[in-house]
Amino acid sequence: MKPIRLTIQGLNSFIEEQTIDFTTLSQNGLFGIFGPTGSGKSTILDGITLALYNETPRGTKNFINTQSPSANIIFEFQISGATPKLYKVQREFKYNKSGNAQAGKCKIVEYIVDEEVVLADKSTTVTKICKELVGLECDDFTRTVVLPQGKFSEFLTLTGNDRNKMLERLFHLQQYGDNLTDKLKMISDEQKVLCSTLDGELKTYAGVTAEAVEEVSQNVKAKQKQFDELKISYDKLILEFENAKTMWDLQQNLQNCLQIFESLSKQREDIKYSQKVILFAKKVLPTAEAVDKVRKQQSKINDTKESIEVIQKNRESIKESLDNISLEWNKYFSMKEEKIPQLLESHTNLNSIQKLYDETLKDKENLKSKNEQQQNISTKLQTFKTRLENSIPVIENKKLEIKQIEENITALEVNPTFEVQVDKGAKLTEDIKNIKAHIEELIENFNANHAKLKKLDEQKITLEKTQSMQKQKISLINEQLEKGVAPITEDELKQKEIELSKLEQQFQTLTDTTKQLNDLKDNIRKLNLEHEQLLSSVQQYSSELQEAKNQLKALEIESLSNQLRQNLIEGEPCSVCGSVHHNVDYNFKFDITQLNQAENKVEELTKLLETENKKLAQCEAQLKVNLDIKQNLANSQKNSPQITDCYLKEETNTILDLQDKLKNFNSTQQNLSANLEAEKEAHNLTQLELSTTNANWEITRENVKNYKQLRREQEVNLSNLEIKLQELSNLTNVEDFNKIKNELTNQKEQSHELKTILSEQKSKLQICENLAKTLTEDYNSSTQDDIKITAEIQTLEAQLAIKNQKIHSQIENPDTIQEQLINLENQINEINSNFKRFDEQKNILTNKFHDIDKNYKVSVSTLQQLMEQQKLLEETKNRLFIEHQYIIDEQVDLDHIAINCITPEELENLISECETFVKEDNARQAIISDLQNKIGNNTLTETEWNAITEHKLEKERLLETTKEELIHLNQNFSRISADYEKLKIKLTEHKEILDKQSLLEDLSKLLKGKKFVEFMAVQRLKYISIEASSRLMSITNGQYALEIKDNGNFIIRDYKNGGVEREVSTLSGGEIFITSLALALSLSAEIQLKGSSPLELFFLDEGFGTLDENLLEVVIGSLEKLHHEKLKVGIISHVEAIKERVPVKLLIAPAKSGEGGSKVKIEYS
Repeated sequence: MKPIRLTIQGLNSFIEEQTIDFTTLSQNGLFGIFGPTGSGKSTILDGITLALYNETPRGTKNFINTQSPSANIIFEFQISGATPKLYKVQREFKYNKSGNAQAGKCKIVEYIVDEEVVLADKSTTVTKICKELVGLECDDFTRTVVLPQGKFSEFLTLTGNDRNKMLERLFHLQQYGDNLTDKLKMISDEQKVLCSTLDGELKTYAGVTAEAVEEVSQNVKAKQKQFDELKISYDKLILEFENAKTMWDLQQNLQNCLQIFESLSKQREDIKYSQKVILFAKKVLPTAEAVDKVRKQQSKINDTKESIEVIQKNRESIKESLDNISLEWNKYFSMKEEKIPQLLESHTNLNSIQKLYDETLKDKENLKSKNEQQQNISTKLQTFKTRLENSIPVIENKKLEIKQIEENITALEVNPTFEVQVDKGAKLTEDIKNIKAHIEELIENFNANHAKLKKLDEQKITLEKTQSMQKQKISLINEQLEKGVAPITEDELKQKEIELSKLEQQFQTLTDTTKQLNDLKDNIRKLNLEHEQLLSSVQQYSSELQEAKNQLKALEIESLSNQLRQNLIEGEPCSVCGSVHHNVDYNFKFDITQLNQAENKVEELTKLLETENKKLAQCEAQLKVNLDIKQNLANSQKNSPQITDCYLKEETNTILDLQDKLKNFNSTQQNLSANLEAEKEAHNLTQLELSTTNANWEITRENVKNYKQLRREQEVNLSNLEIKLQELSNLTNVEDFNKIKNELTNQKEQSHELKTILSEQKSKLQICENLAKTLTEDYNSSTQDDIKITAEIQTLEAQLAIKNQKIHSQIENPDTIQEQLINLENQINEINSNFKRFDEQKNILTNKFHDIDKNYKVSVSTLQQLMEQQKLLEETKNRLFIEHQYIIDEQVDLDHIAINCITPEELENLISECETFVKEDNARQAIISDLQNKIGNNTLTETEWNAITEHKLEKERLLETTKEELIHLNQNFSRISADYEKLKIKLTEHKEILDKQSLLEDLSKLLKGKKFVEFMAVQRLKYISIEASSRLMSITNGQYALEIKDNGNFIIRDYKNGGVEREVSTLSGGEIFITSLALALSLSAEIQLKGSSPLELFFLDEGFGTLDENLLEVVIGSLEKLHHEKLKVGIISHVEAIKERVPVKLLIAPAKSGEGGSKVKIEYS
């Protein structure tokens, strides 16, 4: 990640918007940010971390300036790669209700072909994308890239799990830690679910075996055979059933036909009567028709006469209206023929004058327009003339300027050959400079690797000694383990503990038995007291009950005597004693309430006595049970062994003493085993470190050889290039080719600028000439237009005078022409309208008269025809009367016959109905005869038919049941066969899953506790510590070295005090700073080298105040060597000595009251 630009506003001491251009600031690799304390130096780092991670390194929440409503940050940065990508993050922060800063609007965009593409616009999403782009969490970023105040020593002093987590993130070891564990767990859970699912599925296949499949197959074959036999029997039965069904259907049809034939007997009588009616109707019908026709014809004649009278009245009324309308029509027809032509002629004359008058008005408007056009043309002519006169001097001046520029361009032209030689010389100078720098770098690398080689030799010797000592320790611990003898075995101790446990149980049982006996004695005593009380209560209730019963009995006798007394009648015998004389008091009345109270009392005492008896029985039962338990416990106590508390304590102390001895022995053995494992692990690590050191020694030795060879090659190249440069200098008489190249470049730039200006001036000259040409053409065109418009004005004025003279000769006031025209049109329209109205009315009445006259004539004609037809009908009627006189004599009323006689249509229908019935009846008789012939002597009773049908149904049910059973067996066979095949597959899958689960469990045990990740992180950290130790040795002139323990914690090797080991916590502030700096630089270089995150910056915030002058000089020198093209180093400090050594500085002026917030500016040394 390479910073490009940071813009902040309203953040901490910054009020106004301030922009830091990192491209300019870091152009020399090393730069500084300086300002007094509190000026806002660290705020720049706050701005970067706020933009990327939405949090500050110092964890502050109130970072918005009190004089600003919000804080705004814009951070542009580049992610390098095969194709560099540019991003911009914008964030806004505002105060919330609690007074803390809260994220507002934010977004991250990517620049793609000069266009901004928004990647996210939500705070959490923006932060997530920034983390992915940078490749670090916020804490890791501040510990390795941006080291703000208070963070220098964090990475150095972190231990245990905290640093392991950080190293896991920094070195991207999550794939071997949580990611691998989670993945393994996920797969294991999936396998468990699969296994559980398969177990559940296998339970569903209970009973599915090869034997079960074979058994079902045999059942299917047996049932198929049974079905085939039933089918053959059923087919034979069907043939018999079909024959019987045919016979039964014939019998049923015959029976139905006979029933229908019998049911139609009454209808046959009706048909015979209808046939007689038909014969009579055929004789009477002609005479009746004749009478009816005469009567109807007379009715028509009467109707026609009435219609003629109505038509005659309407005809006379219409005739009168027509005569009146004709008078009005004649009047307006005369006016239309005589007056309208005169009015039309006057109208035509006025129209002609009106058109001529309209033409004069248009001519006046046209004349006015032409005068205005002439005025505009005159104005344009004057304008064109003025502009044309002004453009001529401008054109001349442009030509002089163009000539001067062309002369200057000629003077600045450069000899191409000389320019090529200068470029070549400048290139040789740059190559010589680069080779010298490369040679110096090779010398430094050679010296560093040579020193490193010596150090690795010493390290190899140290590691070999350490390995020998570790082997001796392992041998000694093995001897101690073999010599150890336990005071007692685990089995013996367990046996004694079991015996002690039995004793404790027996002692506890004895104690419990004694306690139970005491409790039982108390309980028995209480039960005896309760028994005595209950016994006394029972006796008392028994006595009271007996008294109540005696009282009740006396009351019952008295009640009975009272009833008998009431029934005694003097003179009649008593039902008890038979006496007829009764000496009794009839006025005595027995009180029934006393009897009821006595009954209630007896009932109540009975219940109380029963309750007390139950309680007494329960008490006696409990007393008996407790006495039995007491006897059993006493016997048990008597037979149990007597164990004292003192004896039990002695046995317990003996076992506890043995446990302590065995525990101490086991602890000693475990410690020895742990030490043995630790020494073995240390020996393995030493062996690994020795192998690593040997490999590094070989690599370093090869590097020394390569650096030496490269230095010789570069020195030869440098000598050749210097000879070529001297030859070229002698040829061109140039000492400083870069200076001459710059001068030539400036000349070319000046020439290019002049050519640009020349092109612009020529364009302007062309524009001026084109403008002058256009003005000339416009002036000439406008002159011709002026001449033409003048001639048109003169013509229009002459024509207008002639038309006005003609109009005034025919009418005095032309303005009244329109009014006169309207008056004439109104007269014409009125005459035409009235004529049209009366003409329409006349036509309507004429048509009506013609229609009604025609109807009158038709009605008269119709009446004459009806009279003639009436005469003919009367003759026909009289003739028929004579012909059928013998029938008519039998009738009472001839008119009644004519009215009520059957009509011809009804007669026809009745004839058709009789004929149809006779045909159908004959057909039914034929069908009955045919059925009797088919049946003959073969008959089938209903009992026989029902038996045959029932037998068929029973056979069908049996066949259907067998078929269903066969289908069910086939389905069951298919199902169990398929289940058996599935079961075999499931069993195979289950075995595979169990095997996989076993492997996963083994892997889970191996990865438990992140031991693998911890081992990899420590190994990576060892390489980093070697590089950091080298930097620390260089910074402190060999006084301090950095090492790492087996547990991954750092220690300092103090060579100033004989190479003693020092804990990090014992370092002073200055020592912590330089040690943390060396470690942070190495860690950052390692991350950059591994390419996990393309980081191109490194910030240091304060910490330099704890260093003395000599150490400060060494640190600055190390930082100057650190930066290169892909890594920029920034220092944030207020130390003046550092400020003088940094080439590019960002100076921050603190905020001042009344003058705004902090201000920034870039300054060069």
